[in-house]
Amino acid sequence: MTLAENQARIKRELAKASITTYGQLKMGSRFLSSIMTEDEHIGGVIYGRCPHGLAMLVATNKRIIYIERQPFFSSTDEVDYDVVSGVKRTNAVFSAVDLHTKPGNYSLRFVDPNCATIFVEYIERKIEHLENHHSLTNVDESSPNPTRIVPEAKRFINDHEVGVLSIADRTGEVYGAAVYYLFENGKFYMITRTDTAKAHNMLGHHQVALTVYDDATLRTAQIHGYAMIESDIDIKLNIFNRLTRPHRYGGEMSLPPVTELANGGYVAFIMVPTMVNYTDYAKANRIKQHHPVEITN
Repeated sequence: MTLAENQARIKRELAKASITTYGQLKMGSRFLSSIMTEDEHIGGVIYGRCPHGLAMLVATNKRIIYIERQPFFSSTDEVDYDVVSGVKRTNAVFSAVDLHTKPGNYSLRFVDPNCATIFVEYIERKIEHLENHHSLTNVDESSPNPTRIVPEAKRFINDHEVGVLSIADRTGEVYGAAVYYLFENGKFYMITRTDTAKAHNMLGHHQVALTVYDDATLRTAQIHGYAMIESDIDIKLNIFNRLTRPHRYGGEMSLPPVTELANGGYVAFIMVPTMVNYTDYAKANRIKQHHPVEITN
């Protein structure tokens, strides 16, 4: 499918979602065609006013896309349906839609009523389908069993608190970020802001990797795992209090960088390791490998 054909297809799907010709021009089908794959189809769309200007929400068969566009500025978020907790439509002087998700909420005002109806009904069907799927399969896909980690690797991981988290976005681009972590009960815990690339990418692509390295001892732990939101309030508060305590930087005590991020609330992630490679390069027989745990879809 050529770019022009993909743009034409998206225009047809926008029209089916009750978007007017003016609305299509306002949102820009060309922009959507640059971020939507050929096998991704629109089920509902709304556009209206957000707290910072104008924005739209696009519900596809794969995800929900939030696009906020202002002069000289644009922002895009991606949300998986499995983190959507609900959607609400309000009809007063104007139509409004509130999309509730675990990492945060999206609210649009002055929404076209027909678009709002189609959008809300599509979201509700997707949520109901996911709930039925989980109940029928009786499998919690978000909770794979952690792999066993040998004591030597555990000691190394516990002796450190910073690692490099590697995450892929939906386009396949890989991003790395230094993070503080807690390692308890065979699992890793970390926090970030809801509006960071780390949070968006972990919600859209749960497979992540964490690398812990010590150049003084020539040891490293390479951990592959599955990241998901920690929803327990008590655990989240405990993680936040411990990870945001002051640390020593260059001889001075200061709060960690995550506390300096301005946008969004805090979200806690839990990373379940599915494979761990611990390497001690100072030893001859240096690689201790753990085979991946098979995760049932």
